[in-house]
Amino acid sequence: MPFFKNLKLGTKVAFVISVILVLSFLFLGTYYTTKITSVLVNSANERVKILASSQATKITLELKNASQTLIDYVN
Repeated sequence: MPFFKNLKLGTKVAFVISVILVLSFLFLGTYYTTKITSVLVNSANERVKILASSQATKITLELKNASQTLIDYVN
């Protein structure tokens, strides 16, 4: 890299440290984004399970009421 060869030692060190810091922030950002996404997906899945269970319970009660109404009508 001719650009890098022409720089003084202090500038090279500052440049390398800057590159390391930028790469570290990119890695940390990716890591935390992955973790947060995982937590949010798990939370959403739990909420969907609770909602589905609630809806299933409501449907079951409605079906029981309907069957009881039919039984009462037949008798």
